[in-house]
Amino acid sequence: GETGERLAALGGNDGMAGPIGEGGMGTVFRAHHQETGQTVALKLAIGPDPVSVESVRREIRLLERIRHPGVVSLLDHGMQGLRPWYAMELVEGERLTDWLARLWPRAAATELSEDDDTRPLRGLISKTPPPGTVGAESTGPRDDGHARSIDANALRDVLQLVARLCQTLGYLHGEGIVHLDLKPSNILLRPDGQPV
Repeated sequence: GETGERLAALGGNDGMAGPIGEGGMGTVFRAHHQETGQTVALKLAIGPDPVSVESVRREIRLLERIRHPGVVSLLDHGMQGLRPWYAMELVEGERLTDWLARLWPRAAATELSEDDDTRPLRGLISKTPPPGTVGAESTGPRDDGHARSIDANALRDVLQLVARLCQTLGYLHGEGIVHLDLKPSNILLRPDGQPV
C-alpha cells in the first residue's frame, strides 16, 4: 500500500517493528520515512472500523493546523488499505511518569498504578518540611508515618514543567482543542525539558 512506498517500519520479520505505543484507536510504530530519511513515529488506525478510522482522521486534521513546541509535528499521512496512518516527529524523550518516579522513587513505587499515574504529583506537599525543603498542607503521611516533603530545586523544576504544560494546553484550548487523555504517561520530555 501507500505506507510501504513512503514509510518502512524498522525491525521485525514482517516489516513492522513492535509497537512503541498503543491506544484505543491506533498503534504507534517506529518507522523510517523513505523520502526524508527521517525516523518517525507512525500511527496506524487499529482497524478499518468507522470509529478508529474517524478518530485517526480527526487527529490528522488537528495536527495539520497546529504548530507548537509542546505538540508533535505531523510530517506525512495517507492510507494503508482502509486504514488511515500518519507520521509524526519521533520524540526521543523520557516519559513524565518516569521523570516523576525519579523525583519521588518511594512514592512512585508505592502509589503509582496503571489506572492513576497522577498520584506522585500528590507527594509534592507536606505538613512539616525538613530544612532545605518546601512544603504545605499534606494529603496524608507516607507509609512510614512521616509527612512528605520536596527539595526546593525539585519543586522549582516541577513548577517550570507545569507552566510549560499550561502554555501548551492554553494554546490548544485557544484552537478549540481539548486533549481527552492527558496524563503523565502520555507526556514526553524533550532533552531541553519541553513537555510534549
